Amino acid sequence: MLPSHPFLFTAVIGITAACSLAQGEKDALRHADYSQVKALLAAKCYSCHGVLKQKAKLRLDTRDLMLKSEVIIPGKAAESLLIKKILEEGEDRMPPPEDGAPLKPDEIALLRRWIDDGAKAPTGEPVPQGPAEHWAFQIPRRTPLPANAGNPIDALLEKSERHSD
Repeated sequence: MLPSHPFLFTAVIGITAACSLAQGEKDALRHADYSQVKALLAAKCYSCHGVLKQKAKLRLDTRDLMLKSEVIIPGKAAESLLIKKILEEGEDRMPPPEDGAPLKPDEIALLRRWIDDGAKAPTGEPVPQGPAEHWAFQIPRRTPLPANAGNPIDALLEKSERHSD
């Protein structure tokens, strides 16, 4: 039954809305957003474990790379090496003391939630290519010409005409 007084009705609606917002905030805290995880890893980890540098042969730029190197165990944050290294004391802590401040409790909580929630990430996430992969740094290779080409320029022109159709 709805309250008969209009102000009382408005108050009930307001309280209900506030409660649902609070529940939404709790849900957001409970589930980790992968974009937040990526931003945190980019800020704190990629300088040593990204596309340009891979200390200990470890890359953290994608979920698949983390799984391949076995630093995360989806659903088991407490057993994941990533969390263990972040919580280490002294020189073994990640990031190392000389490379930056330790992660804050809310940042650690975000990583834990993400791993405990199954370490979900978009399927087919592209692996960033390093600068050495850029075409400008590739060794030029001679393309073999057909045996009956005659003049090599004619063969190349014929090939380009076929592709323009």
